[in-house]
Amino acid sequence: MNPAYRPLFQPFTFHNGLQVNKRIVMAPMTNWSSNPEGFVTDEEILYYERRSGQVGKVVTACAYVTAIGKGFRGEIAADRDATIPSLRRLASAIQEKGSKAVLQIFHGGSECPVDLVPIGDDVSAGNVPSVQNPSVMPRPLSDEEFSRLVEALCAKELDYIHVRTAEDALKAYETGIPLIALGRELLVEPDWVRKIQEGNDSDIEITLKTDAQERLVIPDPMWKTIMNSPPGWLPIES
Repeated sequence: MNPAYRPLFQPFTFHNGLQVNKRIVMAPMTNWSSNPEGFVTDEEILYYERRSGQVGKVVTACAYVTAIGKGFRGEIAADRDATIPSLRRLASAIQEKGSKAVLQIFHGGSECPVDLVPIGDDVSAGNVPSVQNPSVMPRPLSDEEFSRLVEALCAKELDYIHVRTAEDALKAYETGIPLIALGRELLVEPDWVRKIQEGNDSDIEITLKTDAQERLVIPDPMWKTIMNSPPGWLPIES
């Protein structure tokens, strides 16, 4: 490993005493791959296992904390006790590889598709329609509902930045950013961290090959979305 990159592989301790073993983490990325009830699928488990271990922690795709906050199909559910075994299975898959597991929590507000929320009860901070659903007037949350939602969404804040090369990550670290999040980089190259550690920077994949789904362990719904996305989101190579 290039000695200049060693700071990226130092442990970091949060205020509550939790420690991660390096400064590089996996950024949250939507994968649209949970089942209709919001339970984590086998495909998702394999996807996270493939990217765990090398990073200090993994932040999952977003999970809705109330049924009226589901923002899209294939989203992880964290709104009822029945989802706990599913979430525990996801956390265990990540932790067993040596990374800390962090659940990204979410409420879609006025952007929730009306057909996904119970009895079409779209809610938001106010009665302002979204750009995507201009015909749907969301119901303003009551004070009591807002308090319950804050309790469900309560989480520690954490600063992180997105970044593509080891040099970019190091520059961010040197500006005082404690943790460096990799998103698309780990999607395209799950071994980004290991190759930096081993001094094989030149072997890092920087484009997504159209025949690489199985090798990269990307779930079908996520892969189809990527392949049908407008140019520019990911560098794709045939």
